[in-house]
Amino acid sequence: MVLAGPGSGKTFVIIHRIRHLIENAGIDPQTILVITFTKAAAMEMQSRFQKLTDQKYPEVHFGTFHSVFYQIIRLSMSGNRLELITEKEKNNILQHILKNLKDEYLYHNMPQDAELMEGSIDNIRQLLAEISRIKNDGESPDA
Repeated sequence: MVLAGPGSGKTFVIIHRIRHLIENAGIDPQTILVITFTKAAAMEMQSRFQKLTDQKYPEVHFGTFHSVFYQIIRLSMSGNRLELITEKEKNNILQHILKNLKDEYLYHNMPQDAELMEGSIDNIRQLLAEISRIKNDGESPDA
């Protein structure tokens, strides 16, 4: 793991270390996995590594935590049929749920607080933030 501030040479250190592992330590390039936080960082690192090595080792894999873990899950499933929903699909599902909750609330209660259940972008963002907080805090789904 390399942890340092911006512009301190992290990418330089990593790509030279990978080349050293392959060319001096005999490590098989296809067994090397480089994980970073952002897609831009992964692409930059891969590009600089390929330039440094004249594209001799295309089998070295670069990716983000999310992309690597997604590939691991997808490849471990029988039939490789894992599909993720898009942000738009997620928002549409939540909007539908909020509308149904609002309709049910209006049927059983007074309408004064029904606007809280509107499927607006702000309400969806608030709902997603609350779901994320609950998951990150390790609370039960009942929370």
